[in-house]
Amino acid sequence: MTPPIAASTGQFSGGILNRFSYPKQPGDQPWCVADFWGPSNYTPVTPGHPPTGGQRIAAQDFALVTIDWVLAMGDHTGDYSIVVIPANFEVGNAVDAVLLKWITATGSQVAAGTDLSSFIVRLIASGH
Repeated sequence: MTPPIAASTGQFSGGILNRFSYPKQPGDQPWCVADFWGPSNYTPVTPGHPPTGGQRIAAQDFALVTIDWVLAMGDHTGDYSIVVIPANFEVGNAVDAVLLKWITATGSQVAAGTDLSSFIVRLIASGH
C-alpha cells in the first residue's frame, strides 16, 4: 500500500492508524453523534504536548474506549465554533479524550471564565 501524500508538498503526510486495519471502509467501526453543553467556567486552551485547558470530552462520553477522530458543528446559536484537539496525541494511535477549543464569531478564543453552559455543540466521533 502507498502511504498518503500531502498534495502541497509531495511528502508523506504522517502515520496511518494501522492498529485497526486502516485504511478501511466507512461503517465497520462504532460512530457516535452526541450533543454537549459548554462548560460553566471555560479555561482557554494552552498549546503544548499535551495541550491543556478547553473542554475535555472523554471517549467514554461517546460510549467508546478510544477515539480515532472527532468532527464538530458550531453551537446551536451560531455564536461559537469549535476546534477539536487530541488531548494526548501520538502519531498512529487513537486517543482517550479530546479538548474542545471554543472560538468566538470574531475568530478569537473564548475568554477565561466565560459561562458557556447555555450553548450546545454537536460532535461526531469514531473509534473503538
